[in-house]
Amino acid sequence: MIKKVIILANGIVLSQSSGFEAVFGQAGEFIDEVSQLYTVLKERAVDLILIPEIYPKISRGVVRRLRMKNPMADIWQIVWTDAVDESLLGIYDGTININDGPEQINKKIERILHQKSLLKKYGIVGRSEKMKIVAETIDRIAPTDISVLIIGPSGSGKELVSRAIHNYSSRSEGRFVAINCGALAEGVLESELFGHEKGAFTGSVARRVGLFVQADKGTIFLDEIGETKPDMQVKLLRVLEDGYFYPVGGDQPAHSDARVIAATNRDLSEAIRDGLFREDLYFRLGVVKIVLPSLYERRQDILPLLCHFASSENLKGFSDSALDKLLRYDWPGNVRQL
Repeated sequence: MIKKVIILANGIVLSQSSGFEAVFGQAGEFIDEVSQLYTVLKERAVDLILIPEIYPKISRGVVRRLRMKNPMADIWQIVWTDAVDESLLGIYDGTININDGPEQINKKIERILHQKSLLKKYGIVGRSEKMKIVAETIDRIAPTDISVLIIGPSGSGKELVSRAIHNYSSRSEGRFVAINCGALAEGVLESELFGHEKGAFTGSVARRVGLFVQADKGTIFLDEIGETKPDMQVKLLRVLEDGYFYPVGGDQPAHSDARVIAATNRDLSEAIRDGLFREDLYFRLGVVKIVLPSLYERRQDILPLLCHFASSENLKGFSDSALDKLLRYDWPGNVRQL
């Protein structure tokens, strides 16, 4: 924990709070000056920075520079009361009250670090609370075989989450097969999913194995499941119930032991009310539901994502004016647009 947590505490802090060292002494590494902290952040990655509210001359600009040095680090404020300093509202990821005592504080820090480790493990770039909850959900359900429904706007990372679930499941040695259900006509979709026999339709000159069979012992990802027609929904329901289905033009059932992960950017509850989506299929698919927020709803992740993509493209950085525009933009296309 020492190398992952930095506590900014100079003589002023220690003199004004006699119990500070006793509470935080085992929590992390103490650093006196902000300039020293800048140097540390250049040299190594840090997961959590704790800044006391009584540390002098901490401004939005200072915190922003710290974030630029290490975009993935959480920066929390150590407080003595529950009163909120409105001038600093929104710049910290959370607060730790020193009056909670060493035991509760250490538990809180351990949870923060555990969440950070899960984000890294599952390839999620960000530090928002909503994405930390997503990472915790992935960690809980990945080892199981239950069906999962991922709900989120286009470009929010639904396939990334589905791949993370597959990669850390007992099926990781099997195939991960993805299909966009909304991109194909119903007849083509049926053939893609279930396969077809030779001569099943014009142009079917050979037998073709469908994606459910290809995903046997692995995972099939059904993106945009909300765009499927009622007849297709019935066939998907049957597969989810017992794993059996009929290839197009076939009279013998086939079987697949594939885990099903589905995704949608639609409000399926509304689709059910409108008679466009089967309620029984909804409950079969959504044994566990993961809700992905839009990028607008997790704005604190924009900077880590910008730095991540800039690094992958070998960009040196951003001018202040460009960064301001990028951070203020609403990103209607979400992470894909960014």
